[in-house]
Amino acid sequence: MVTNDLEFYEFAKRWRNHGKGGGVTQTGSNARMSEVDCAQMLIKAEYIDSWQERRADIARYWMERLSEAGICTLIDRKNFEDHCYHKFVISVDNRNELETRLKYRGIETKVHYNTPLHEMTCFANTDKPDMFATASSLSRRVLSLPIYPELTDLEIEYIADTVIEVHN
Repeated sequence: MVTNDLEFYEFAKRWRNHGKGGGVTQTGSNARMSEVDCAQMLIKAEYIDSWQERRADIARYWMERLSEAGICTLIDRKNFEDHCYHKFVISVDNRNELETRLKYRGIETKVHYNTPLHEMTCFANTDKPDMFATASSLSRRVLSLPIYPELTDLEIEYIADTVIEVHN
């Protein structure tokens, strides 16, 4: 794209990156894949079933261990077999403290969707601010644990033990 209109240029930059750039101020898109990325995905596709199975095993173990400790997991148990487990999300009252304590113990976590859509500037015209109270509440409580097929059994157990220990 070529333009001499600075305002349009800034709009186009935000559009191509989901509206990001100093906070999400507008809706946008991010739909690009290079040839190198495509080639990698073709190779990785051979392993997807075994990776999915491994993530499901990890999720089953954590769901059992964490639920016994009273920690809420956000996986629909009715559709467990259909889940892809690209995130393993827990909901806790002390999310920020737990995140810090886990980091100190060598466990990296992520806070995904820290700001729910209806609280973003680009959706400020929402008529009813309490309409998405559950989304607002969860955005301040959820924490994603690391879940990937290369985790060893010892790492999986360490993560569960540590989450339970520092949560209490």
